[in-house]
Amino acid sequence: MGFDGIKSGFAGSPPESLFPKTGAVLPDLVALMPSIVLLAEQHSSPPGKAATPSLSIPEPSISEATATYTPGAVDGAIAADGMVETDETTEANNATVNDMTLLPAVPLVDDAYYFGLASLWDFLCLNIGTAGAGVWTIVWEYWNGTAWVALPAGYNDTSNGFRNGSKQSLTFSRPGDWATLVILTLDLYWVRARVSAYTSVTTQPLGTQAWIGAH
Repeated sequence: MGFDGIKSGFAGSPPESLFPKTGAVLPDLVALMPSIVLLAEQHSSPPGKAATPSLSIPEPSISEATATYTPGAVDGAIAADGMVETDETTEANNATVNDMTLLPAVPLVDDAYYFGLASLWDFLCLNIGTAGAGVWTIVWEYWNGTAWVALPAGYNDTSNGFRNGSKQSLTFSRPGDWATLVILTLDLYWVRARVSAYTSVTTQPLGTQAWIGAH
């Protein structure tokens, strides 16, 4: 149909093709339901006032870690009485009472007891079966590669030179120049308790067992 036909149709009665006849069934209209989203809100007080969510921020906590460690067996234990050195490593690592000769029965200056480990260490636990009694002075020394020198200041010997019984300890800061030394074929990091002065002994100190470890 050309433009003239369309024009004539609008001038008279509406074309039947544009409007349905009376009685015609109209197509169903589908109403789209709006989507509703339910939002959970906090109840407010007073009603009608928007509630402000409360944020709970936990307080930071700082806990100090507690270091725990268990010392192990010694790699070397040697009793030195004058020029005689006796390997007591086996005795130091078992629980037989009083089988470690911490000092000779009659000690002399430079008599010593040596404790050694294959790796660096800084803690000695010593179970003293018989506490010593008498007048002597013990110095704790290490090998620096050239000579025996005193442990760094601040070391702590709770045995008081083998005069206190039961479990005692020696703790110290590791020397920076600590070197290994071979004693009776044992190449270890040694610390020794040496008699630097002696007057008398009424009870010889004897050990039961020793343990060495590192913090």
